[in-house]
Amino acid sequence: MRFIAGLVIAIVFTVVFRVALRKVPALFYTVATLLNVFYLLADYMPLPSWLREYFLFLFQSNVIGMGFFVIVMFIGVFGEGSYIRKTYISIRAELSIFASLLSIGHLIKYGQAYLEQMLSLTIYMPPIRYWMIGVAIILVILLLPLAITSVKRIHVMMGQKNWQRLQRFAYPFFGLIFVHIVLCLWTPAIAGSSSAIFSITAYLAVGVLYTVLRLRLYMVTRRKAKADKQSLLYQQTHKGSAN
Repeated sequence: MRFIAGLVIAIVFTVVFRVALRKVPALFYTVATLLNVFYLLADYMPLPSWLREYFLFLFQSNVIGMGFFVIVMFIGVFGEGSYIRKTYISIRAELSIFASLLSIGHLIKYGQAYLEQMLSLTIYMPPIRYWMIGVAIILVILLLPLAITSVKRIHVMMGQKNWQRLQRFAYPFFGLIFVHIVLCLWTPAIAGSSSAIFSITAYLAVGVLYTVLRLRLYMVTRRKAKADKQSLLYQQTHKGSAN
């Protein structure tokens, strides 16, 4: 349920602030940074229970960052002439940076906690948690270059071909996000937690839908490229015959 809430908030935010995000992205990056600082300091502040329950949970499980990553994912699976792609492709890079910044607090807090557990000789960690941490480390390694090269100035400096080559790592990044989440929720799900089971189902449904739409776009694009090539060959052949 938390993931659904984070996704809905991210969608509404993107629709409402689409123009503003494109015009003044630095403002939103600053807000994301300040929200992370607030989240990290929340344990040391006397906050009302409703604020912790209905706001900080967005950062605790990073469902808000995940919500924006899902939007970034799905913008890329619609065709060139679709309304969603034409409307939101211009802020896809900004959304990617925004999602990355929103995830920092989660990475720092849980990274510190798990590092302390790994270094401690008295705290037992189940094997699945080591897999979860390993996947998380790979995600961070992939996230850094993907987020940095989403900055338009760096994109231009790299050149389009080099940038596209690096951005292909976004596919394993998105896939590993879902693997990481399933590993995090696996133990409570096996224990019978309805919340964990629902969350895994929701995440997997989004992942399957993305995969289907991505493959569909690939097939459509491939057929179009083949048709264009045949049309060009036909025109060249008939032009040569006429001469």
